[in-house]
Amino acid sequence: MAGRARHRFVSDAPDAPADSVRGAGAERVSRSQRKRDSAALQARGEKLALLPPAQQALLPLPSDLAGALADFRAMSSREARRRQLQYIGRLMREADEAGTLQPVLDAWARLE
Repeated sequence: MAGRARHRFVSDAPDAPADSVRGAGAERVSRSQRKRDSAALQARGEKLALLPPAQQALLPLPSDLAGALADFRAMSSREARRRQLQYIGRLMREADEAGTLQPVLDAWARLE
């Protein structure tokens, strides 16, 4: 049986500078930190989902997030609500990346 050849990754290349592997100046965020950030946004999404519809109407919510919040209110099954909260968290992460979440959070802070 022949021995296995060692896989050579980009970071193992002797002539590749360290900046070229991840991109110059790119800040690497750990997986644990991404999970903590995701959990925090999901928790905010849960608080947002529990706001009365009249207060939610005052917020500049993206249409897909507003629809997901309306669907959450209509659900009665615990498991369905749990999955919907995960979806709301995903929508909030996407809005955060797109830059459309900050106006919502600012308006929400003024309501409180």
